[in-house]
Amino acid sequence: MSKGSFWRAAGLNYLEYSNLAARYLRRALKEAPQAKALKREEHNLRVSLYENGKATPAKFLKNTQQ
Repeated sequence: MSKGSFWRAAGLNYLEYSNLAARYLRRALKEAPQAKALKREEHNLRVSLYENGKATPAKFLKNTQQ
């Protein structure tokens, strides 16, 4: 096993590993910078379904997390 592939041995791909590392780093920060950094972890989605070739009104899904 090479030096950098410990995340593969844990069953993760690189994207999953880097997301986990970023999440734990944000939570280790002091309170003021942590609040600002945790906002970057949130995702807002807008979903619009198509029926008969036309889009239905969009629905917003806020504060989704991975």
